[in-house]
Amino acid sequence: SHIPPSLRQFFGNFDEVVERRRYPHPEPLLLSSIQLQGVPVDDMPCIDIWEHGDVLRRQIYSSHDPITMEVDSDEDSLMNEWDDEEGSYKIGKCLNQDFTLVCRFGGEFARDADDASKVLFRYVNCPNFLRRGVLELGMAEVDMMRRYADSFDDEDFLLTLVFEGVGGGDDD
Repeated sequence: SHIPPSLRQFFGNFDEVVERRRYPHPEPLLLSSIQLQGVPVDDMPCIDIWEHGDVLRRQIYSSHDPITMEVDSDEDSLMNEWDDEEGSYKIGKCLNQDFTLVCRFGGEFARDADDASKVLFRYVNCPNFLRRGVLELGMAEVDMMRRYADSFDDEDFLLTLVFEGVGGGDDD
């Protein structure tokens, strides 16, 4: 049976907490940007980030305006670019708890935010297990949706998350 990368990540995180008896990095992190490479779509994919609390989940970021579903045009999002299967997204959001990053089709499908068949891949983790700096993830470390996985090239695909510390604390 195939265990999704998100579950392997969860089990690894759980083992680390049990072994250490605490979170390895208890400070929140600022997700400053995301870069995508090797995503075989013409239109800029939608990136949505959800945080999961004790009971509720809430969306803390979307690359596309929730009403028009155009690439968000506010000043902070002018840094979002897409060209020939790669692009970058300026995020600038603090991650305090478990989160899910969802990459789904953009363009004419951008409005289909609740349609699971439009999701390309997702990445799930908790900032308490991550560090400042660059985190590069290949296909084996994200939950690729089976219906689209064969369209991706394992050697070309890369999801890069860039994290900064929040406040003056040192998380080393």
